[in-house]
Amino acid sequence: MIRIDAANSGDHNVPVLLQRGVYVERTGAATVLEFMCDLLGLAPEAIIKEVKTIMMDNSVVDDPASEGMGGAKTLVLSGAMPGLVGAMLRSDSPYKVMRSTITSSGTGNAGTPMIKIKLFNTVLKKYTPLMVRHGFWIEDDGA
Repeated sequence: MIRIDAANSGDHNVPVLLQRGVYVERTGAATVLEFMCDLLGLAPEAIIKEVKTIMMDNSVVDDPASEGMGGAKTLVLSGAMPGLVGAMLRSDSPYKVMRSTITSSGTGNAGTPMIKIKLFNTVLKKYTPLMVRHGFWIEDDGA
């Protein structure tokens, strides 16, 4: 694994890395919202305002304030996406009944020390500098 932070981020295409997925250390956060606050260093209100789609292990998270991190392996954060699919995937959407089979149940076991994070659209654009400041890990592809 290679650590990327402010010291070496200029050597990498950080937005592409963040879309593919990077690894960060788990915090002591119990809920998804607490974890996002720890990761980005922001107040809960700011995160709720900006992050409209949250997926944990391919399931939509409707209530990040009460959803436990459990043994999550991947967390995807995105701003609002356009269209019906975007509306369906939005956290706590009125259309959430259409995605009942991919809504997180909030269960999970003890997690690994790292979690994979992916950022998209407005969240990617706005929070890339915070992710670089926090630092993250990428897999060493041997190149």
